[in-house]
Amino acid sequence: MEDTFIIVFDTITLIISLVLLIKSYMRMTRTKKTVYLVHFVFFAIYVFPIALDIFYDYPNYGANRAYYGFYISHKDSYVRLVYDVIIIISQLIILYIGNRKPKLKKNRNSDTTDNKEILITKFDSPITNIVLFFLGSFTVLSVLLSPLPKQMLYIISWRETGLVILSEQMKVYYYFVERFAFISLVSAVIFILANKHKHRLLKILTVLFMMMTICVQSKRAIVVVLFFVILSFIVFNKKGINTKKFTIILGLMALVTLYYSMFILISNRGYTIGSDGRLYTLLRIDFFRDDRLRMVIYSLLYPANMNIIEYPFQSFINQIGALFPLEYLGLQVTGYNSFFTSALRGIPFTKSVNSMTTSFFDESLANFGFLGFWIAPSIYGKICHVADEYTSLIRPLVVSTLLFMLMLPLNYIFWFIQTCIIILFIEKRIRRIND
Repeated sequence: MEDTFIIVFDTITLIISLVLLIKSYMRMTRTKKTVYLVHFVFFAIYVFPIALDIFYDYPNYGANRAYYGFYISHKDSYVRLVYDVIIIISQLIILYIGNRKPKLKKNRNSDTTDNKEILITKFDSPITNIVLFFLGSFTVLSVLLSPLPKQMLYIISWRETGLVILSEQMKVYYYFVERFAFISLVSAVIFILANKHKHRLLKILTVLFMMMTICVQSKRAIVVVLFFVILSFIVFNKKGINTKKFTIILGLMALVTLYYSMFILISNRGYTIGSDGRLYTLLRIDFFRDDRLRMVIYSLLYPANMNIIEYPFQSFINQIGALFPLEYLGLQVTGYNSFFTSALRGIPFTKSVNSMTTSFFDESLANFGFLGFWIAPSIYGKICHVADEYTSLIRPLVVSTLLFMLMLPLNYIFWFIQTCIIILFIEKRIRRIND
């Protein structure tokens, strides 16, 4: 196939996706369904890179041997064609399943608005406030009460600059704290935003805890997550959405995140804007997930050239031990990112190699073959549908889970997902009692 044909197909994919996105944008302002906000995230990390390839430039994967898998898969014509087809179909699946009418029950703690099937929570439960405040402060308290270096509470770039070096024993403590950071962040945001004109002193403390949690986690992904949790809370807890304000807020969040990432890469890693496209390539790798998905497609099309896993379910089976509390029973855990990073570098599988951040989408494709591109979007859509059955206060938790599943490896977010399931179960039980 000629490159011209691929460019044309990329353009068609971009146009179709833009039409779907505009429809999601317009419908979100009227119905506030979870699926439309999640569609924005999906578009940003899987479709927007196509626009960058067409109108700006390809990433310079060839400049780093560690990106061998990205280099051989990104410009392959068949891979790009299959990627475009998968992206179009996946969006349709997510929107179709996630757009189904939820089963909502009216209760005394909520009210409907204009028959839009949206619950606006009257958040006034002392017990819930205490739990959220405790969860929001838990990461900071864990650092204070553990042998971990206290500098990580106020130095946001300690990981990048090497100012804090963790011993093997310290890494055991940090592993626990790092995975709980996402739970603390989301809990803190909900506690701050859900109670207007209440608990002002505790809110000030929670903001401080939230900033410290970001420093402790010290990865740029947590900043992106923070913005989307805030955005999802605003969207789902307002009776009307001002489209102009929504667009401005979304744009400002994107600019702040981009500036923060560029600042870290330039000041701490020594990159420059004109450094042979390396800065642009790193930003593409950090913010988007198209390269991971393309590499998995390449491995499925050319199994003789690349194998990520040896048999179906392999990475899922190897990650069962990451569930809490199984992780502390001595079960061996091998994350999918270890399988992926080894294939990315073109080396035999090495458990200790896990530097590349993967996502649930490409992991599903690697485990189930091309059936995975149906399974992953179906799960995303179903979770969106389930989220619409809960109060608008709970939705940021569910949206955050989906965001994590779109952007982060599954073993890294198991604790967060488990916490969300528990909270959703408790909320459902409380709602039944109130009915």
